[in-house]
Amino acid sequence: MRNLALLVFVFCAYHSFAQSTHSTYWANPRFYTTYIHNDSISGTGVIDMNATWILPPIFESIFTNDNRIAARKNGKWALFNTNGEQLTDFLYNDLAMETYGYGMNFIETMVDHWNYYGLIDTNGREILPPIYTSLDAYYAYDHHKCITYCLGPDSCGVLDSNLQTLIPPIYDGFVPIYREFMEVFKDGKTGIFDYSGKQIGKDWYDSEIESIGFLIHDKFLPVELNDRFGIINIVSGEYLVQPSYTKLDANFVTPGYPNFFYWENGLMGLMDTNGVKLTPPIYQDERVDYDTRNILIMKDSLWGLIDGRGSVKIPCRYNSLEYVYYDTNNVQGGMLKAQIGELTDYFYEDGSKVMNQPTDKAYQTLGDLSVIERKGKYGVKNISGKVIIPFKYEYLNILDSERIIAKKNEKYGLMNNSGKILVPITYDEMKYQPDDSLLLVVKNHQWGAMDRKGKIILPIEYGYLYSTGYKRVILYNYYPTEGVMYLNPTYQGLADNKGVIIMPLSDITITNIFPNGASVFWNSSWTVGYIDPGGKLKMLE
Repeated sequence: MRNLALLVFVFCAYHSFAQSTHSTYWANPRFYTTYIHNDSISGTGVIDMNATWILPPIFESIFTNDNRIAARKNGKWALFNTNGEQLTDFLYNDLAMETYGYGMNFIETMVDHWNYYGLIDTNGREILPPIYTSLDAYYAYDHHKCITYCLGPDSCGVLDSNLQTLIPPIYDGFVPIYREFMEVFKDGKTGIFDYSGKQIGKDWYDSEIESIGFLIHDKFLPVELNDRFGIINIVSGEYLVQPSYTKLDANFVTPGYPNFFYWENGLMGLMDTNGVKLTPPIYQDERVDYDTRNILIMKDSLWGLIDGRGSVKIPCRYNSLEYVYYDTNNVQGGMLKAQIGELTDYFYEDGSKVMNQPTDKAYQTLGDLSVIERKGKYGVKNISGKVIIPFKYEYLNILDSERIIAKKNEKYGLMNNSGKILVPITYDEMKYQPDDSLLLVVKNHQWGAMDRKGKIILPIEYGYLYSTGYKRVILYNYYPTEGVMYLNPTYQGLADNKGVIIMPLSDITITNIFPNGASVFWNSSWTVGYIDPGGKLKMLE
């Protein structure tokens, strides 16, 4: 099979005021879909990056995934491969290629006025006949593949990827929840089953697991039974924490701290997964800082800090408490800002108080350099804390180890990492485009481009420039805002990322840029053209 990136062209009659319209969007990372509505042509086709038709423009609609094409004709869909070979007849009301299979190469089909579902494989062979009222194919974490299905109300079951019965069709529905397990629903209750069809534990629970909390670590699961919450070992089904609490919050549980919050009488405490209470239920609210594993905690409407084991680091006596990340006196990492009324204290993460209020805030770090904000101005320090660039700029952005964008007096320029000016700070805007290794610059509402060293490669004379990321820059004589397409003239052109003009500004609209640099355009006469990767013009036949 050829390795193709496909472009879909849609041509269909559009008679309102004898006008034509056009739109473009990404279908997925490899394919592009382009719609062109024209009075003279009606149909949809597919071309490859060499402007060769894979499917002629005779279809009502086309949909693609990575290696298959679905095409509709006379209201029915058929499956094609990316060589244009037809794999099925036009039988299906729909082919849901993008959402089903998950590693099993299945494609869902819908027939008989959307009432029934079946499965075909990616070669068009029927896997399951279209007799099911619902059908989902799951791929569970590299371990298990299964198909959940329903033949009607209260008649849902599970098949493995070999179409053998895992769970008979006697349940209301299913939801895979983890590598080895799924939820099974029956008569308003939830059971836990593994992928062999065996039930984990003997109880049926009151709520879906998703409505309670996340899966805990590798074996813990929160459950609700008789309006009370507990935790089970998902492997054995045994209770680790009996269902006796009015609420559990499993979101905090991590491999580093397998603990969670519990509620009694409207107040909250911290508990480990063996049911040991690490704190009494005395708190009202919490905010977990997942970077430090510390917990901002509220008691009596005042904030403090505890660690993941419940030990108090900062007592609950502050009206507000928040993490602030400063780089001052070569102290790296988090600090906390605490306020009581008009008074402000600062703390290190271990709860010790900072004697002097920090003034330098780390804004950006790259390698050994950090952009630091000091009292609203920006400068640069190295890793030892030495000031490399003084604090006199309105904005700094480190591009790499050698170049920094600087803003001063509302103008932009380029300097090196020692502060030497490489490009005068005279531009209204400067944007770095790393994928194409160039700088887009604006002066007096005109756009141009520089290379990474600051050399002008596209003159500052365009209405707008768009860097595509594929070593191509689209040139505009206008700034593309809403409604601008009704202005005349609206010209576009194309250049490479070195500033070489591939197509000068002219009466075209570029619709797609392929990863290999090829592009497709149309002009005001709705003639479609193609520019190959070398820049040669070719009209679509």
